[in-house]
Amino acid sequence: MINSPSKGRALLLITAILFLANIALLIFCFWMKEPAKKNQAAERPGRTVATFLEKEIGFSPDQMKQFDQMHEAHRAKMHPLFDSLRGAKQRFYQLLNDSTASDSLLQNYTTLIGQRQQIVDREIFFHFRKIRNLCTPAQLPLYDSLVQGLLRKMIMSPRRPASAQGRDSLNKASTDK
Repeated sequence: MINSPSKGRALLLITAILFLANIALLIFCFWMKEPAKKNQAAERPGRTVATFLEKEIGFSPDQMKQFDQMHEAHRAKMHPLFDSLRGAKQRFYQLLNDSTASDSLLQNYTTLIGQRQQIVDREIFFHFRKIRNLCTPAQLPLYDSLVQGLLRKMIMSPRRPASAQGRDSLNKASTDK
């Protein structure tokens, strides 16, 4: 058998190795994530769509110039709409602290949120329709087939995979019957 002093040294050595490995892992995880965050923050909103139009659909420089103008106008229009929707949702969820909030008050807020979301969705829809109008007849089939996937990526929440959304809709359908 191993005597006590050498057993203690072996445990101390193993503990030190595990401690250093944990520190190395933490440094690696946090240090390697930073460049990805910086790249995402540096990417201008809408550049994904612009890149898609230019690279995948084959927009010309003139079409890209028209798109950039439309995109800037769309962003300016959407910013207050998103602020309004966010504010309505914040006021709604602040009612969690109010145990006396009535069902009619909750209904009023959810109706308001729904109306504001409807406005946002319509504006996005018409924005993509305007982009479609920029396409040449030769670009239309490709735009029509690829834009649905692009919109699906925009709509899907990064926290919820598509499989979870599918389960939710199946569960809702079974409870609606």
